[in-house]
Amino acid sequence: MSNRRTVSVADPAGEALGDPLRRTAQRYKRELPWADEEAIMVTLGIIRARRVMVAATPRHLETLNLSVNLSGARVTLLLTLYFAHDRRLAQNRISREMEVSRTNITNLIDGLVKDDLVTRVTSPVDRRVSYAQLTPHGEEVCARLLPAMTQMMMDICSSFSEDEKQTLHQLLFRWQHEMSAKYLEGDPAAE
Repeated sequence: MSNRRTVSVADPAGEALGDPLRRTAQRYKRELPWADEEAIMVTLGIIRARRVMVAATPRHLETLNLSVNLSGARVTLLLTLYFAHDRRLAQNRISREMEVSRTNITNLIDGLVKDDLVTRVTSPVDRRVSYAQLTPHGEEVCARLLPAMTQMMMDICSSFSEDEKQTLHQLLFRWQHEMSAKYLEGDPAAE
């Protein structure tokens, strides 16, 4: 017996077949007649997509048998370092690139140091600056992780045409920009 959940599928006319998002958006509309049902569905759809991604990524990572425990945030940090010059970045730069607080980055790096994936290096120029750098073991893990994560991203979009992928990217970018501009203005973590 499978524990997998099925996701509702939209028919070509755009009506969801048994879509709980539509039902939820309709509840908003009934309670608040001025509510934009489609806008609510878009936002709830993005929230649901994030939950699905957060649930699916660790399952995919488990199949790689990497011998280390990796969360989505740890994967992002490792790959951020992997793509960096000399596989090293200042912790404040990592915080900006990942768009999370310095405290979260410090905690992530602490865990990666314990797992011998990352080491801390003090800047030879400014001793106040601390770098995170991949260890040889971290580079090995990333060398296995990168193709697997790349394939996962491509698989997720395999049923989309090039135009659809570009349109989805543009729309998601606009949605993020609107959310950030209206509700995160002045928040340094949002920049």
